[in-house]
Amino acid sequence: MMDHLYISSEWLVRCQRAAIDTPLGKGREHILQLADKLLEKEPGKSPGDIDKRQSASEAQILGLAYQLTKDETYALAADALISELISLEYWVQPAMLRRVPPWYSDLDTSEVACGVGIAYDWIRPILDDERRQTTEAALWSLGIEPMIRDWVDGALRVHCLDSMGHNWWAVCIGASAVALLACRGLKDRAYWLGQITIALDEFVTYKGNELWNKPGNFGEQGGFYESFTYCNYTLIYLLKFYEALACCSGQLPKVYELPELAKTGKFYLDTIYETTEGMCTPDFGDHHLHQTAEPMVLARLASLYRDEQLQWYFRRVRPYPQNPFELLWYDDTLEAKPPVYEDLAMYPDIGWALLRSCDRDMLVALRAGDVWNHAHSDCGALIVFDRGVQFVADSGTCRYSAPEYHSYYCQTYAHSTLLVNDQGGPKDDLLYGLRFRGQLLHPCTNKHYQKVTAELTGPLSRLVRRATRTLFLFDDILVVVDDVFAFEPSTYQLLWHTPATFSLTDDVVTLKNGTEKLYLSVFSPKPLDWSTEAGYGSDLQERPFLKASTQETDRNGHFITMISRAHPDMLQSKLMELPNGLGLSFTGVDRTWQVILNTTAGRRMHENSNVAWQIGEDTVETDGHLLVLSQDLFGVHQGSYVRRNQRVIFNNYAKTDCVLDLRGLSGIDALKWHVQP
Repeated sequence: MMDHLYISSEWLVRCQRAAIDTPLGKGREHILQLADKLLEKEPGKSPGDIDKRQSASEAQILGLAYQLTKDETYALAADALISELISLEYWVQPAMLRRVPPWYSDLDTSEVACGVGIAYDWIRPILDDERRQTTEAALWSLGIEPMIRDWVDGALRVHCLDSMGHNWWAVCIGASAVALLACRGLKDRAYWLGQITIALDEFVTYKGNELWNKPGNFGEQGGFYESFTYCNYTLIYLLKFYEALACCSGQLPKVYELPELAKTGKFYLDTIYETTEGMCTPDFGDHHLHQTAEPMVLARLASLYRDEQLQWYFRRVRPYPQNPFELLWYDDTLEAKPPVYEDLAMYPDIGWALLRSCDRDMLVALRAGDVWNHAHSDCGALIVFDRGVQFVADSGTCRYSAPEYHSYYCQTYAHSTLLVNDQGGPKDDLLYGLRFRGQLLHPCTNKHYQKVTAELTGPLSRLVRRATRTLFLFDDILVVVDDVFAFEPSTYQLLWHTPATFSLTDDVVTLKNGTEKLYLSVFSPKPLDWSTEAGYGSDLQERPFLKASTQETDRNGHFITMISRAHPDMLQSKLMELPNGLGLSFTGVDRTWQVILNTTAGRRMHENSNVAWQIGEDTVETDGHLLVLSQDLFGVHQGSYVRRNQRVIFNNYAKTDCVLDLRGLSGIDALKWHVQP
């Protein structure tokens, strides 16, 4: 057990002795410089001048400076800030008190309580008993008891995991609980800590509620459904609470062993892309493109799990620790190693897939999940980076108070996805959530290509019976197959948001960003009407985007799109029109490929989607949804059989995804197919 939250005597000695040219030494000096500037800061003239969160943050800096130097000047300045804060009438926004029923706590309440509690704990040695009692009583009445009342106490609370099971739950409870841990003389402290620990452990493991359509928080692979921004925000306060609890108990909490937390670091690593403008992460939902993983979280996860790749990530975003918790949690004994990226990283619980080219210069991100709160109506949305720049974009987000936030950024129209009759998901999905969420299905990866399907019927359920978007990434060639079956004859639209300049020639869009180019071609259907639409990039910056619309109405909407570094003509790309099928033929690095959609595929009573196609000199029979063919490889995607020239290539009684290596197979040996999941 430690004398102070987060600060062990061993760490204090190591930090004090760290050489000035080391990250730890630079971080120490940075904190002391910040503290010195705060000593020179003019005090607020009235309670209305106080920025509560900022003052609480400054008190922590001053408190840590005191711990590092034992100079009471810092501690007295921290105590002055604490005095200002505990003299206020409340720490909650007044609008919350007007809700029905009233909310007595919010993010302000808990963040201020956390900051004041930590600063108080760090300057405790200079305070007499009366001052300690006054501070703890104020922390209880202003920051801890209101949180317990709203979130934890079974006799009074108004919130539950099914209504507020997103970042607020972790921040409000976790942050105020840190203040409770700092207050050693409060009555019933142990009881409430026990209840809070149960609540936060359940938050981490919460898997959602089917009746109320509420998704889980963390997926089993570690992703957090509410986007990067709120993954960061959530983990900041989960870690602050659990680390403070460990300081008091002398042992790490069991929750750290759960995959929901243990694998979050991999989620951070899988979503990195380094551009010419710095490191980026896919900006699905309420997230900004250039916002990375939170450095203090990276520092603690790297140290906790001895993860050298997370240490590398921290060092890429911070040359040295720059705030108290970065300094406290940075492990200077841990080596840093660059990440080893997967070809296809899947986070099905939160609906994210990330595909990378062999040279790792191209990253394709796909989302198909829930719509609610910070998760926009963006199911099926694509983001594409290549060679250090972005080509296909999400609109990102803006300040929540702007009218465009709800009218544009949260809506389907603001994302690179599909519309039916110029409509996407209903606008009120953001408030009520989806009844049936989008899903990522049937991932398949092999040395030649990666494939994943986004099932979008739920988000578009008022318009369609079935909607899928399937991606195939052949190194640096992306093929997108959209397959939609509507309730009534409809028109269909593809939206392409981009920060690049674009031009259209013979149905080929040239995207140019800096010195790099990609080509975007929609091979089917034709003819298409192309238009330039008015949209926004991040923070309300105007940015045009492209829309491709069908001219004729049909219950079936089938798009085949290719995005490539080389012009489609250089790849000998051509549309394949087959009986009950559409395909794309192109030549990659070492072979010619055909990607073929069975347009009869689907579930129909008493009928299977059997087709027979003449492809070159071969007759190919299948019931598969999609086939990928080359001279020695067959990719079967949601099929139960493939026959070539009346010989069985693949036979399985349920439809599945697999890759078949045909080399050396003959006769009955052809049944010895090889599945690569």
